[in-house]
Amino acid sequence: MGQASWYGGQFHGRATASGETFDMNALTAAHRTLPLGTWIEVTNLENGRHAELRVNDRGPFVGDRILDVSRAAARKLGFLVDGTARVKIEVTAPPTACREIQVGAYREEENARAMVARLEDDGESARTEPGPDRLTRVVAGPLDASQVDRVLERFGGEVRSCGSGD
Repeated sequence: MGQASWYGGQFHGRATASGETFDMNALTAAHRTLPLGTWIEVTNLENGRHAELRVNDRGPFVGDRILDVSRAAARKLGFLVDGTARVKIEVTAPPTACREIQVGAYREEENARAMVARLEDDGESARTEPGPDRLTRVVAGPLDASQVDRVLERFGGEVRSCGSGD
């Protein structure tokens, strides 16, 4: 139990510690030590409201606070206006072992779509996602360990936890 705060505007669209793009409208949280990808149930002890959030960032780094939540989470928990609340955190699910690989980032969306087609022709699930730098990223996954090795060997890229770029 401890104090939680929320963060939003100035961090919206920036990279989180997990590598995904921060979305202040998603139900996510920042915690100093819980593994990234952990699912937690957060209860506002002042009003009883609760929300299930995924830890995708590190923090807070202010005083005695134990958790930073997204703007959407603060709204759901009922402390958007006050800015902070006393909360209880319970782990509901550990992070998954699922992995995905960012195999490229392209200025031209047509090139990104072509890479997705190459991956799909190779039997992999793939998608594009917009980046904060106006590049379109191509991501293969979800992948198990053997698929990770194969995709890295054929296409290269950067391995990350599933969903970390959504």
